[in-house]
Amino acid sequence: MNTQNYIHLSGRLTADVKPNEGSTFARLCIAQNQGEGNDTLFMNCVIFKKEFEKNNQTIPWDMLKKGHEVFVTGKIRPNNWTDSEGTVHKGYEAVLNKIRDTDTD
Repeated sequence: MNTQNYIHLSGRLTADVKPNEGSTFARLCIAQNQGEGNDTLFMNCVIFKKEFEKNNQTIPWDMLKKGHEVFVTGKIRPNNWTDSEGTVHKGYEAVLNKIRDTDTD
């Protein structure tokens, strides 16, 4: 069975997007207001430099600043890790293939 895994999400960046020196990817977090009286959704995301450069030629990294509204597309994947105390954490993150800064449109 072939299933589709695709996400479209809009929200505000919680921090400036900066890939680490020499890194092939950047991590970012998007906050999305869920409406009056509801909690805010925070989605952890990752985008690989190669995908960013292929799909976002007009947006430099330094344009993606904290508080800017963005529209992203990608897919969801499990993100499991073990902390320094040996506790296993399970979660999900979005692997992005496109970022659009809607504040500059």
